[in-house]
Amino acid sequence: MSIFHGPLPLRLLSSPRRHIVAFLRLDDRTVAELARELTVSTNAVRGHLTALERDGVVDRGGVRRESVGKPARIYRLSTAGEELFARAYAPMLLAFLDLLREWDGPEGLTEVLSAVGARLGAGATGGGPAGAVEALRALDADVTSDRGDERVMLVVSGCPLAAAVAERPGLCDLMTAFVSGAAGSAASERCDRAGARPRCRFVFSDPATCAQR
Repeated sequence: MSIFHGPLPLRLLSSPRRHIVAFLRLDDRTVAELARELTVSTNAVRGHLTALERDGVVDRGGVRRESVGKPARIYRLSTAGEELFARAYAPMLLAFLDLLREWDGPEGLTEVLSAVGARLGAGATGGGPAGAVEALRALDADVTSDRGDERVMLVVSGCPLAAAVAERPGLCDLMTAFVSGAAGSAASERCDRAGARPRCRFVFSDPATCAQR
């Protein structure tokens, strides 16, 4: 019998399963999509997904119609799977934020988060959204960007505070201050809180900022 309660720590998963978890952290995927990413057979992927689902790391979502054949089942990272990335420090971070709020009040806490973001994003070339990406990746988050003519949206997976957002939605405001400080420009929060797995989204709409690529 395992000595661990809940999903195994990430470091104890086999290499293929760590890769599956990493891909699902970025986006939901079908068996065929995972097989292409990993260059293995669909049967091998199904075996790994069965084990990850049994351990509570992966959930089944809806279905997606692919180009041929019947609709394919979508797999997604569960809330417990997401927490594998942040389990080591999320509780300490939350306690630290609570203590700062008690000492300095909400405005002081926001200023601290902005300053921390600025420090972590300082090494990014060009600043702007690139600084926010740098700071978020320092927190072990995965970040993709969607660029338009007058806005940049950062889509974040693996925010260390994501698991607590459902009960404490104000955490999104703190992360917005962190991201804005890292970019040196105001970001707007567009987080997706639907379902059990929140998705962080931050938008920069200043044309001058968006031009910094």
